[in-house]
Amino acid sequence: MNLKVYFPHLYHYLFNHESIKGLSVFEKEIEIIKYLEENKKTISTFIDENFQSDADLLIQYVKKKTDIIINPIILSNIDSIDLNIVKDLFRKEFNKNNLELIFNSIKANPHLRKEFLYNFNVISNGYITFYINKLFEDKNSYTIYLIKKENDTLDSSKIIKNYLKILLLLRVLIIKFYLEKEVKLISTNIENISKLVSKEIDFLDDNTTKLITQSLFKYENVNNMSPIATLISIFANRTKIPNIKNNKVKGFLGYDESWFSIKQSSSKEYDPRIMKELLEIARKNKW
Repeated sequence: MNLKVYFPHLYHYLFNHESIKGLSVFEKEIEIIKYLEENKKTISTFIDENFQSDADLLIQYVKKKTDIIINPIILSNIDSIDLNIVKDLFRKEFNKNNLELIFNSIKANPHLRKEFLYNFNVISNGYITFYINKLFEDKNSYTIYLIKKENDTLDSSKIIKNYLKILLLLRVLIIKFYLEKEVKLISTNIENISKLVSKEIDFLDDNTTKLITQSLFKYENVNNMSPIATLISIFANRTKIPNIKNNKVKGFLGYDESWFSIKQSSSKEYDPRIMKELLEIARKNKW
């Protein structure tokens, strides 16, 4: 079986399994990566007769690792979160040496967990959607396999949501590769460094890797790219919206789900205000 075709089907299955589909996308992605490393498994491990048993083991591993952290988050009320809480994270230079520190800081701090991990089902912003749509447009893309397979049973909104989850996982894998290999990311060298990834990660094709790498440079010029821009592009599945219109509680900082939901219509225009607001706050505070 073609590995590049089968990869999204495997992760579609894992992400939507009843045992773990309610868990945070960030925690789930990281634990899946850790599982593959700790058990010396690759994606190709699952493409055999033991697919069901291997997949069940992975699901149980992820569920065991994340239950203690995630359940209280899902059950708790959504509190307003002060952006100052995460300021120290954004001041850090995002590199190989402090990657685990950032992950562990987010896991250990309940405010950070709510800021970055809340609500698994709503994970996108317009820029990520743009890149996943680009993957759809490529007739030779591995994503075409699942689109054709499920087009009759799932509406387009659900298909895109599933692939956004896959895209976020791929982004973590690719960024992890760049950090471990100490690859210098510059906008003029995207094509070359993308080929480096696709050569070493056999289930990723050149086009997919290039599109995901390009998405890392969406918000600012690369020469002036701040840590907050990098973190938002990786971790943002929900974030605080200041001054919500028509909010009865003056000064309350909360969430507006509609800003993060993928539109049901055929429109490709998405509201980018939330990211612009965050980046503006970051610039003013010289984060």
